[in-house]
Amino acid sequence: MSLAVRTRRDTELLLLLAAMPVIALAFALVHGASDRTVAWTDLAVPGGLLGAFLVAHAVARRFARNADPAALPIAALLSGVGLAFLTRLDPALATAQVLWLFAGVAVMAATLVLVPSLETLARYKYTTALAGVVLLLLPAVIGREVNGAKLWLRVGGMSFQPAEVAKILLVLFFAAYLSENREVLSVSTKRALGVWLPPARRLGPLLAMWAVSLVVLVAERDLGSSLLFFGVFLVMIYAATGRPAYVLVGLGLFGAGASAAYAVFTHVQSRIAIWLDPFADAAGRGYQLVQSLFALGAGGMLGTGIGHGFPGRIPFVATDFIFTAIAEEIGLLGGAALILAYFALCARGMATAVRARSDMNALTAAGLVATLGLQTFVIIGGVTRLIPLTGITLPFVSYGGSSMLSNFILLALLMRAGDAPRGEEVPEAGLTGALGRVALALRVRGVTGALSLLFVALIVNLTWVQVFQADALAANPANTRGLAEEMARPRGEVVTTDGKVLARSVKRGDAYEREYPEGAFASHVLGYWDAKYGRAGIEAAMNDALLSERAYSNVGDLIDEAAGVPVPGNDVVLTLDSRVQEAAEAALAGHRGAVVVLDPRTGAVLALASAPDFDPKEAGDILGRRTAVAGSPLTDRATDGLYP
Repeated sequence: MSLAVRTRRDTELLLLLAAMPVIALAFALVHGASDRTVAWTDLAVPGGLLGAFLVAHAVARRFARNADPAALPIAALLSGVGLAFLTRLDPALATAQVLWLFAGVAVMAATLVLVPSLETLARYKYTTALAGVVLLLLPAVIGREVNGAKLWLRVGGMSFQPAEVAKILLVLFFAAYLSENREVLSVSTKRALGVWLPPARRLGPLLAMWAVSLVVLVAERDLGSSLLFFGVFLVMIYAATGRPAYVLVGLGLFGAGASAAYAVFTHVQSRIAIWLDPFADAAGRGYQLVQSLFALGAGGMLGTGIGHGFPGRIPFVATDFIFTAIAEEIGLLGGAALILAYFALCARGMATAVRARSDMNALTAAGLVATLGLQTFVIIGGVTRLIPLTGITLPFVSYGGSSMLSNFILLALLMRAGDAPRGEEVPEAGLTGALGRVALALRVRGVTGALSLLFVALIVNLTWVQVFQADALAANPANTRGLAEEMARPRGEVVTTDGKVLARSVKRGDAYEREYPEGAFASHVLGYWDAKYGRAGIEAAMNDALLSERAYSNVGDLIDEAAGVPVPGNDVVLTLDSRVQEAAEAALAGHRGAVVVLDPRTGAVLALASAPDFDPKEAGDILGRRTAVAGSPLTDRATDGLYP
C-alpha cells in the first residue's frame, strides 16, 4: 500500500515539473514579443507559480495521499498559460491575477486540510442548498449589471460573482440529496407520452431547479449560468438514477421556459439574433462576436505568433474572450491543445467518480466535473459561435478573482472525492453494494462519453472557423484587422485628372493617417478609410494599388520591400475633372439627387456627384451612430439611387 501511495504523489510531482517549462516558455515569448529581449527577471512569475504549486503538492501529499495525480498539474498548466496571456493583454490585470492565483492555491490547500471527507459536508446539505440558492439569486435583487448581465455584487471597493461559489454549494447539495434518495428516484410509477416517470412528489427538485434556472435567465439576463446550472443538475440526476425520463422532462421544461423567455424578453432575443447572424450588425451589437471570429480566422492553423495578433479589438478580451486571444496567436494547434487539456482534466475527474468508494464521493466528483466541462463548453462554444454567446469565465484561464478562488475549491473537493483508495471502507458512505456501485460507474462512463462529444464538437467547430472559414472571414467587408497593418505604410494619393489632391497619407507618430484636403468634395467617389469600419469607394476598390500590393513604381521599391522598408503606395488618378465636379455639386446644393457627366467620346466619368454628401474624415462617426442619419449622406444616389 505504501508503494502505491508514494507512486501517485510522485507522479503528481513529475507532472508538475513537466508543466512548468511550458509555462516558462509562454512567459518568455510574451516578454520577448513586447520587450524584444528576455531577462531572468521575466521568469520570476513562473518561478513563483512553481513554488505555490509545490506547496499545494506538499499539502496533497500529507492530506490527500490517494487523490488523482493529474488534476493539480493540469490546473497549474491552464492557470499558468492563462496568466502568461493576461500579461500579454493587460499587465495590470495580470498583476492582480497573480495575487488571486496565489490566494486560490492557498484556499485549495486550506480546503484539503479542513474538509476530511465529503460525507462530513453531506450532513449540512439543506444549509448548503439554501446558501447556494441565495448566492445564485442575490444578483437579481441587488446585483450590478456588467455587459448586459446582472452577475456581480459589489462590497466596498471589490466586486465578485456569487454564482461561482453557488455552483459548488449546489453540487454538494445535489450529491448529498441524490446519494440518499437515488434508489427511490429510480423507481417509475407512472407513464406519460410513452415515458415512465417517478412519483410526482419526487419531481420536486427537478421543478425547483427549473424555476431557479429560469429566474437566472430572466432576472439576471445570464443565459450561460442558467444553462450551466440546469445542465449540471440533469447530469447528476441521470448519474444517480439512470432514468432518461428525468433528462427528457428536464430538457422539455428548459426548452419551454427558454422559448417563453425568448418570446417575452428582448435581451434573450438579442443574444439569439447575434448568434444566428452577427454580421447583420457587425459594427453594433454583433461587434464583439464578429471581432472574435475575425481573430480566429487570422490565427489559422499556426497562429499569428504571440504578441503579433490584435486581441485589443475585442471588448472584454481578458475575461469572456481570452480563448480567442490565445487561439489567434498560437493557432488551431494551440487552441485545440488547450481544449484537450480541459478534456484531460474532466476525464481524470470522471475516473475519480468511477473509482469512488461512496455515492457521495462519486456524485460530487461527477457534478464538479460536469460543472467544469459544461462551463468550458459554454464559453468556448460561445466565442466560436457554436452556441449563443454567454458571459461566463473560462476556468483557471480568464481574469477574475471569484472565478479563480472557486475553481481551486472545486479542484480541492475533486481531489478529496478520489482520496479513498480501493478496498478501503468510507465511514458514513451510504454504500449501495457492489452491484449498485457498478451501475453507478457505468452511468458515469456514459456521462463521460457525452462530455467527450461536446469537446469533439468544440475542436471540429474551431477547425471549421480557423481553417475552412479563414479566407472568407479575411475577405469580409467588415473585417478591418488588416487596416492596423496598413497604418504602418503610406498609401498613395488620390487625384483628379487635372491634378487636385483628394486624399493623401500623413505620418503622425509611428503610423500614417488618411487626410482629405478637399473635405466633402467628390466624397461618394472617393469613399473613406476608417480604422474601425473599413474602406469604401475608390479607397476600397483601388486599395491594392494605393498600397503597392500588386504593382511597383520602380526596381527600388522592390529592393525596399525585400529589405523591410515600407514601400510608398501608388497614386490613383481619377477621370474626374475638378471643374466639372464643382459645377455638378454646386447645382445640387440644397437638394437631394445626383449628377453624372460622361465624356461621350470615351465614356470617362468627368463628374459624379450625390447630395447630401459627407466628409470622409467623419464617416466613422456616421457609421458609429445607432440611429439613422437625416438624408442618408453615405448613400451614393448616383449609383444606388432609383431615378427615371
